[in-house]
Amino acid sequence: MIITIDPGINGCGVAYFVGQKLIQALYVKNPAAKHADPGFRAFSMARAVFTGDIPAANDTLVLEYPQIYRGPRANNPNNLLTLALVDGALMGLFRQEAILYLPHAWKGSVDPDECVKRVKARLSAVETACVVLPAKSLAHNLWDAVGIGLFHLGRFNPRRVYER
Repeated sequence: MIITIDPGINGCGVAYFVGQKLIQALYVKNPAAKHADPGFRAFSMARAVFTGDIPAANDTLVLEYPQIYRGPRANNPNNLLTLALVDGALMGLFRQEAILYLPHAWKGSVDPDECVKRVKARLSAVETACVVLPAKSLAHNLWDAVGIGLFHLGRFNPRRVYER
């Protein structure tokens, strides 16, 4: 199984693939989202993703690794530290090497809404039915997790426009 994650300190988009096929995608909330200690929150987030079932030795973990942007898409680099903590906690619980992709590597500089459209266009009807959508404001996290998985499997090229 391939587990792909778009990390967040308050919640993560998580997608599960078997072979080349998406079998489930969901948004996992952090039960300790209001806790003051970012290390505790990161560990709590990682535990919530794995829900006590640490992946098997033959599973693959694929994560988005935080990236600092310059210019109009610039973000506060300090906010990315908590995402790196979540990645570290996930890798620590996974106990083996993970594959990390920078956002620009897997989705390029495409507008976020356009990226979601392109990810959806790569899914079959059966795969789309496996997606459990969260609140609209959180859905981009879930679609990013799916996109990371599709990119890892060679089914998504950020520089190519796909048609249905």
